[in-house]
Amino acid sequence: AAARVAQLASGAPNTLPRLAQLVDQLVGWALDVSMERRDARALTDNLARFGLNCWRSERVVAQTLVRNLDQDLSRLSASARDETQVIQVASVARCLSAVLRNLERDAAHAQTCSRFVDALLSARTAAQEPHAWDDVCHELCIDLLKGSDFRLIEQPYGRCLEQQLTAVTTHALDAVGADSSKSSAKHARRCGRAAGRVAAWLSVQGPLSGGGASEILGACLDSTPSNVSTAFRDCRRSLVIQDANKEPYTTLFEARKKLAKALAALATLARQPERVARAASIATDADDYAFFLDAALRDVDGSARLCEAAPQNNNRDNWDAWCRTASSVAKGAAQPARSRGAGAAARREALEKALQA
Repeated sequence: AAARVAQLASGAPNTLPRLAQLVDQLVGWALDVSMERRDARALTDNLARFGLNCWRSERVVAQTLVRNLDQDLSRLSASARDETQVIQVASVARCLSAVLRNLERDAAHAQTCSRFVDALLSARTAAQEPHAWDDVCHELCIDLLKGSDFRLIEQPYGRCLEQQLTAVTTHALDAVGADSSKSSAKHARRCGRAAGRVAAWLSVQGPLSGGGASEILGACLDSTPSNVSTAFRDCRRSLVIQDANKEPYTTLFEARKKLAKALAALATLARQPERVARAASIATDADDYAFFLDAALRDVDGSARLCEAAPQNNNRDNWDAWCRTASSVAKGAAQPARSRGAGAAARREALEKALQA
């Protein structure tokens, strides 16, 4: 029945003159604690399927529902103390998200999104499994902020990204410091999952499609101090790998590669790939240098980035890392064209220029 209502509501405006009563009924069912969670999830999914035509033509109904759910979410998240209350927070958040995703991305929408993000992050402390709650926050918030003008959502976006970066750091440290191989492996897997969420927040499919890539890139490269800058620095430094052939470092190494790829993709999205190589060239910390160099070489013109990433200081560790990388690129460039492709000659030429500089 709910699916049929959603199908009707997504059509022409005013096809459901009693929409308010229908919505109240659906929301009531979705928030009923006796309802199976799978069924409640299906109800909220159908609420979202009402679509743009319905919600934007029935502004009074939408605004009233958003106002009521927004107040409920803030109240419940502030008082959440156990898993049962956290589940209630999630249920209300799903209903609110279902409506908000179909409304215009204006200043009022951004303010509601900011409170939405704050409420979910606040409830995390009461969650029985915080790592699972991070998944919930990611799922609900990333779609909600997508499509908005970055200037309106910069603060909630930053808080979400900071939380996911912190999750990577926490799980990486827990994986290394665990007292058993089983616990270590568990945290390493969670670290990899969190790194995947970070990559989504930094990708063109995420909220940065509406702008802001250059600003976030600056934070990730430590050129503009902020909470995101601090969180990204802690994150990359928590993924220093001692032995990539030994667990948990093998799994953590994959998480580190995800983070480096995400930074390279962010630089491409910002149309400023050279900034990553520049950050490497001025890095004074050997681990930071190695990370930025790795990210810089993931650009489509990686060999040219190698030239730009040459250290601008006398840090021996940085120069050792650069020389090892240059040697690796040279060996790759020397492979037959049929196996390496047409880019081999360009890489070899770029390397020769770098060694002559």
